[in-house]
Amino acid sequence: MGTYDKFNANLETVYQTIHCENERPVPCYMGIAPAPIQMEMTLAEYIADPVKGAYAQYDYVMRLSEEAGPIGCIDNDPMGFNMVSYLTLLWLSKIQRPGIELSDTSLWQVLETKIMEKDEYDVLINQGYETWFNSLLPKVIDMEYFGKTMQVYGRNVNAIRDKGRELGIVSINSPDILPANIPFEILCGVRSMSAFYMDCYKIPDKLVEASDVIFEANKASAQKTLEAAKDDRSIVSGWIGGWRTASAMLSPKIWDRLVWPYIKASGDQMLSYGKNPTFHLDQCWNRDIGRFAEFPEKSIILNLDGMTDMREARKKLGENYCLMGDVPAPLLATGTPEEVRDYVTKLIDDLGPKGLFVTAGCDAPGNTKHENMVAMFKATNDWK
Repeated sequence: MGTYDKFNANLETVYQTIHCENERPVPCYMGIAPAPIQMEMTLAEYIADPVKGAYAQYDYVMRLSEEAGPIGCIDNDPMGFNMVSYLTLLWLSKIQRPGIELSDTSLWQVLETKIMEKDEYDVLINQGYETWFNSLLPKVIDMEYFGKTMQVYGRNVNAIRDKGRELGIVSINSPDILPANIPFEILCGVRSMSAFYMDCYKIPDKLVEASDVIFEANKASAQKTLEAAKDDRSIVSGWIGGWRTASAMLSPKIWDRLVWPYIKASGDQMLSYGKNPTFHLDQCWNRDIGRFAEFPEKSIILNLDGMTDMREARKKLGENYCLMGDVPAPLLATGTPEEVRDYVTKLIDDLGPKGLFVTAGCDAPGNTKHENMVAMFKATNDWK
């Protein structure tokens, strides 16, 4: 086979699955913490050297492929992007680091602390996103640390990407596309969940103003990555995240005003460049999952985490929307291989194989048992 023949074949499988034209369920790796742990790195080492961690992830996927059958794709591939910097940018929150604020083996932790005061919404609205963001970023991360991590990523991302392709691994979502994420997420992170949820009830009009300012800036940034990627078919998707925006956490009135318009606009922007958005939906989205039918069939991925009912999602959306998930974290961490196999087999039986990527719900936890990861993918590959 040529250097990229395996990659190209797996890429076709990924697109067939998004388009709900595949005949078999597709195993897809998702586990940022388990890979370095299984390849004998501590999480402190992973944070300190995310480039080594990126190659460890590829090594672990190849190891799983040997034990469970072929795995041709990864859900979300950081490609050497430091997770502390990534999460800081996502939520403008302080992140505690393994090996620094935490023990070497602890998972990074978001500190739920109010960084922004209520009157600083006016700074955002009146002075613009860049001024507002740049005033807050140094409050949540050491700028020297942040700068070094971005330099490391910039120097290494191309080599990491090439290595994955040589191995035949398709990174469905990667930093090659940075979509316009939902303003609710960053505002909730920087205000803290309790303060921001109160703001949603007390000053909703101001939140819409602030959200619009953030979203227009995010759209402009996203457009640059989408323009660069639009003619590269190997760049498939980008994550549009829904963490604090889940239906179960918000009233319909707030969700309809502060969440859905931005989800829809971000997805539409990606689709306009020929890219297939992945909606990473944590927590329970049962109430509003049917709204995703407002996107064209065979164009999006719904990445669910075990709390949204995938069977109900299939009923509401039909057979022409791609689902990804949703083996629960507790099952991977504490279950038996037999329990994992039975869960996966029944999931595929109930949903059908078309338009189905089988992977961990949200992200496999760091304490995932290796034998359970093998069982998840072996059950997928063995399904008949």
